[in-house]
Amino acid sequence: MTRRIILVLMVAALGLAAGWLLLRSRPVAPSLSASVPVAQRPIVPIEDHKTIDFSNGQPVVRTDEANRAVIAKAEIEMAAAADSVTFAPIGPQPAAAAKADPSKPKEDAPH
Repeated sequence: MTRRIILVLMVAALGLAAGWLLLRSRPVAPSLSASVPVAQRPIVPIEDHKTIDFSNGQPVVRTDEANRAVIAKAEIEMAAAADSVTFAPIGPQPAAAAKADPSKPKEDAPH
């Protein structure tokens, strides 16, 4: 019985030692934040009736007649869509619900 316990403890110790050696010898990848510098984002001011083109990877502010026509048409369509939108006012809260007494038990709803 004691030989079996000693054998199990020796196998467990050997397994732990082998696992530690295997994990210790693996190279660890450097952290991404330490190796890659953060690139500065370009600051592009937003201007009315101009577009910002990112198709080549860099922001390019463009203003031409074709873009102006598309922007004007979109502004008219948005204004027309917003004219029909209305929001109903939120009604006042019922006085009984607003001033509920926490010491009184709530009444069950009628079935």
